[in-house]
Amino acid sequence: MKTKLKLYCTLLVIAVLFSFVVDAYFHFGDFFEGFRRGWEDGNTDSGTNWEGTALQNVHPLLAMIIAIIGSLCGLAFIILFFAFWCYFYRTVWTIQKGGIFENTVSRGVRFMGYMLMLYFVVTTIYQIVSGPFTQVDYATDYLCFGCGLLIVSDVLIKAKEIKEEQDLTI
Repeated sequence: MKTKLKLYCTLLVIAVLFSFVVDAYFHFGDFFEGFRRGWEDGNTDSGTNWEGTALQNVHPLLAMIIAIIGSLCGLAFIILFFAFWCYFYRTVWTIQKGGIFENTVSRGVRFMGYMLMLYFVVTTIYQIVSGPFTQVDYATDYLCFGCGLLIVSDVLIKAKEIKEEQDLTI
């Protein structure tokens, strides 16, 4: 059991790293082009030039608020990413120690589900706020996976109740 769990966790880490490498490979040039354009725009005026973006026809104060919301969404991405993986490894570590029926496992799985659903909300807000409305791409896979983790959490809670009931009857 422990060997299989370690194998699955290793495969998951490899899949996540592969996903990062593929995304970095395909979007590396876009990142630097956007950074270069932003750097040049920042050096040429006071930072309220929104030409060529979805915010070009918006009042400058509203555009500034939208830019702040986008920055906060970026910070939320980073926090959610690290929090998810911390809870993931903590939950796997507890399971490896034989504590599958502990409350921390079901709470950890539930919290990871909520984090993925929150990631969907933050991503959706960021997509709506930052880009042209014709290219909005919702990350519904995070929503589905988050709902799946909530279901797994409820199954773990029910399994714990059945185990406790079985222990009492014997």
